Amino acid sequence: FFFQAEDGIRDYKVTGVQTCALPIWMRELVVDPERGWLWGISDDPEAVYAIDLANVVDDADTEIVQEPILAMLPLPRGLNGDQGVETKMAIGPGQLALHPDGHTLFVTNFNDNSISAYDLSIGPVGTLIAQTEEIGENPYAVTISADGTFAAVANFSGEVEEYETSSTIALLDADPTSPTFLQVKTWLVNR
Repeated sequence: FFFQAEDGIRDYKVTGVQTCALPIWMRELVVDPERGWLWGISDDPEAVYAIDLANVVDDADTEIVQEPILAMLPLPRGLNGDQGVETKMAIGPGQLALHPDGHTLFVTNFNDNSISAYDLSIGPVGTLIAQTEEIGENPYAVTISADGTFAAVANFSGEVEEYETSSTIALLDADPTSPTFLQVKTWLVNR
């Protein structure tokens, strides 16, 4: 990840974390400003990890920073095979996004064809509060509207009919207080 300095120069910080078995590299990062943590996803094991940014210095140096894992939120296993249509892809978690409320974290599960939502304010590090399946084939990208009312999830394969695919975007209710939280409200389809 990098910090963007005022002069426009990027200051790269390479961060490795150690699990009990192997070092892992996180991808698709999001900063949790309330805690000062950096959340990232990994494929092996499939989970969301958090590290503390307190020891990462925002300076002009590029450096490797070793930080312990502060939290781990498990994700659905997907490496055993792609759910739904057999697309032969094995990506695991796709992307993550933090809701404007500062404590609801959304993660797309590419192989599981689902999206998970975690409330980071429950318990010591957060807990799974909802998961929606069948949101399209291979959900990858996710973004939350500025007002926090909906999440847009872009599906890599989308609809698959025989050998043709049509990418789709599912618009989901992203308001954690809504009775229809994480339900698909409408679809955008590329045909």
